[in-house]
Amino acid sequence: MNMKKISVGIIGMGTVGSGTVKILNSERERFHKQYGLDITVAGIADIRDGLAEQYDLPASLFTKDYKTLVTRKDIDIIVELVGGTTIASEMVKAALKAGKHVVTANKALLADQGEDLFGLAAQNSRVIGFEASVCGGIPVIRALKEGLAANKIVSLFGILNGTANFILTKMRFEKRSFADALKEAQRLGFAEADPTYDVEGIDAANKLAILASLAFGRFYHWKDVHIEGITQITDLDIAYAREMGFVIKLLGVARQTAKGIPSLSVAPTLIPEDEIIAEVNHEYNGVFIEGDAVGHTLYTGKGAGSLPTGSAVVSDIVHIASYGDLEKEHYKMYYAGGRGSVLPIEEHEAEYYLRLTVLDKPGVMAKISGALGDRSISIAVLMQKETASDGSAVIVIRTHRTTYKQIKSAVEAISALDIVKTPVVKFRIITDLYHE
Repeated sequence: MNMKKISVGIIGMGTVGSGTVKILNSERERFHKQYGLDITVAGIADIRDGLAEQYDLPASLFTKDYKTLVTRKDIDIIVELVGGTTIASEMVKAALKAGKHVVTANKALLADQGEDLFGLAAQNSRVIGFEASVCGGIPVIRALKEGLAANKIVSLFGILNGTANFILTKMRFEKRSFADALKEAQRLGFAEADPTYDVEGIDAANKLAILASLAFGRFYHWKDVHIEGITQITDLDIAYAREMGFVIKLLGVARQTAKGIPSLSVAPTLIPEDEIIAEVNHEYNGVFIEGDAVGHTLYTGKGAGSLPTGSAVVSDIVHIASYGDLEKEHYKMYYAGGRGSVLPIEEHEAEYYLRLTVLDKPGVMAKISGALGDRSISIAVLMQKETASDGSAVIVIRTHRTTYKQIKSAVEAISALDIVKTPVVKFRIITDLYHE
């Protein structure tokens, strides 16, 4: 077997970068035998000191100037692992213009600038590998691009953020408060000091935008996704959902609609507790993809971490080293081209869970029912829970199917009533994930 030599430059020696280097070095001999590839780490750019000693690597590998790396003629592939959408964008563009293939784990960058970056890659006959940008080590990108090539993708849904899933798992099984579960996630390294992107659904929206672009053939920006986070969820909601036979998950959903455009949303969702995805717990991710020929397929595994995400980065390196020159004309984020349109959130339909804290006195239910009825929303289940010493009571309502526009209007009207003590909490319910 002829040995093909490939040199890799890595920008960012953090959690994922260190995992990538570890895998490339430990598996080098196997790559020789299995793929006929001699892949070497030729350089690493990072602004921090002491990394050579920390990772027991030659000091000669390191530079603090990424530009010296991307312009080196001996480097074939640049791996961008710094994150963000500013300096990372400059790095990727510089690498492509310098004639390098690029591998990135940067979902925020692709969901924000993917259309421009893939256009630049095409202009320079280069490939961008981005398996690591969604769901860590789960090979969901390649499944959409290659494994399901025979299928028109109808829908996909899943748990796309391990931090949020970890928090909700702790709340469900250990009866933790949101704040306590978040602190545990931060202590274990699953959540950042500033967890906003994870708990507010932005990270999941970035990933859903990338998956939707692959699935439906046009570019979808993360701002095309309707986003709701998990910060309103309390232990009461977990308990009441369980009482009704549901589990709460932060669920990303992308579906083709009868109007020929997809609906894209990330939101806390009550799903039946006997669904397979209801048991995707802790920091794990899980994605269902529905093709018109194959039906539903499930992909699950660790969505983050040094070695899981490094595994996805290395898979792109191996793939580009093997096939990059053959695929440079069509290895894109989307096949049809151009910006896609989405169904307005006002037209999304679902059942809804409502939790209200109200004054426990006559006439309360009439006012609430009136606000719902005025908007043609009917009640499927109503539960009045415990009455507190201050004379307030908790009411839980499950509605029949309605539009987001109607439920939003009803919630605003109910929250404004003088008998309602706190803003109404609203989460969607999806009872049939496969045919919603």
